[in-house]
Amino acid sequence: MKISTLFLLLAAAFSISATTQAQVDTLWRDTFSDGDYTNNWAWTVTSGSAQVANGSLILSGGAPYNDANASSVGDPARPHPAEHYSFYVTLKIQGSGTPAAVLNVKDDAATFYLIELYPTYNGIDLLRGVYPNPADYKKWVYGVSEVRFDSTMNVGVEVNHDTIRVKVWSGPVEPTTWNLSYDSASTSSSPWPGIQIGGWWLDNAIVVFDNIACVSYTAVTSAERPRSPQEITRYGLSQNFPNPFNPSTTIEFQIPQREHVKLEIFDCIGRLVATPANQEIASGSYQVRWSGVDERARPLPSGMYIYRLTAGPYVSSGKMLLLK
Repeated sequence: MKISTLFLLLAAAFSISATTQAQVDTLWRDTFSDGDYTNNWAWTVTSGSAQVANGSLILSGGAPYNDANASSVGDPARPHPAEHYSFYVTLKIQGSGTPAAVLNVKDDAATFYLIELYPTYNGIDLLRGVYPNPADYKKWVYGVSEVRFDSTMNVGVEVNHDTIRVKVWSGPVEPTTWNLSYDSASTSSSPWPGIQIGGWWLDNAIVVFDNIACVSYTAVTSAERPRSPQEITRYGLSQNFPNPFNPSTTIEFQIPQREHVKLEIFDCIGRLVATPANQEIASGSYQVRWSGVDERARPLPSGMYIYRLTAGPYVSSGKMLLLK
């Protein structure tokens, strides 16, 4: 499912040129909305126990280690992700003691990216190596998070070639900065990544997971007839079309000079729900297609939404209506 695609019609003098853009695709996503984890992306519980309640997967510890783990490879029938892809997970740790949550991202036959979250110490540990043998870990990175671990946490893991970045946040707004980053020494060709989630030391605690997604970023090329620079003399933001819309709409704007452009979407009470564009671009006319989803590909409900364009000194907004 396509999240959003930014089409760039770059200004060049009366010629047709090929432009490279980022196509963002959700390769697989699991919201556990059917109430059964066994029917969601072939999840396998390898230790402990699991149940689905309120649309979330709840893992609890079992003998002999009081740990719980579940793993999945998403949908093997879908194409492999590009070299640049991200995992997004929503989780929370409930209970007493010193429980921890773990997220393993498998990028080849023997190697994992391992992210551990310790609510007791407000810590995030990132390891890279052959799991689960600690002697083979190649790197240890430690970071402190200000996230309130007693509430729902959102974890983003971005993999780009051999670089991994991690960010953790709570609330509806995803931060643009990443808590941790690490360059590995892997030479993997990056086959379909596996993912393992779980919890440790769950004697008196459970770990709740929801809204797990794997997102791929693929470079695509298209040919568009750009407008002449002489035609772009002012800033402009057009009404989205179609409006009302379902499932997607297009927002068109133009800028007369190179600027850092941010296109944000807010719900009717002013909460930021998506940022389809946030980058520096050259002068020209642009179209942004938005599919009515938030930053982590979750469908948004019907209602009125406000889109706001900020480009240098220019700020403009419009209203649009999502009907389902």
